[in-house]
Amino acid sequence: MLPWHQYLLGLIFIIAGANHFRTPKIYERIMPLYIPSPSFMVLLSGITEMIAGFLILNPQTQTIGVWAIIGQLVVFLTVHVYMLQEKEASLQLPKWSTNSNNWSVGHNRAVSRFFDSTCLHVAGKRSFPATTKMVSCA
Repeated sequence: MLPWHQYLLGLIFIIAGANHFRTPKIYERIMPLYIPSPSFMVLLSGITEMIAGFLILNPQTQTIGVWAIIGQLVVFLTVHVYMLQEKEASLQLPKWSTNSNNWSVGHNRAVSRFFDSTCLHVAGKRSFPATTKMVSCA
């Protein structure tokens, strides 16, 4: 049996991938202009997110699933940076959500730590190394 957070992570990616088909216009809007065929790329990324979500739910394929998720997060970083920089792609996010001098930084660290701990667990490690420290936002 897999740990609960691994089921949650898989479910999050499956739902997020399916959402690419339900509301593709939202994802097309945040695609950088230099990425060709935005409609196709949105559908392709949705498929790969769902596949990675299913892979992480199977003990025999969980390592492949984790590496797929890590690869996607690295590739999608350009899209998220573009979304934060360009007003047309911003999805009308409130200013506090992109301001690094507020509580959201701590929240993002907590979310990041959740995903990191899930990937470490799947990779066979129990927790973060002893030298890893959480830094306070204050």
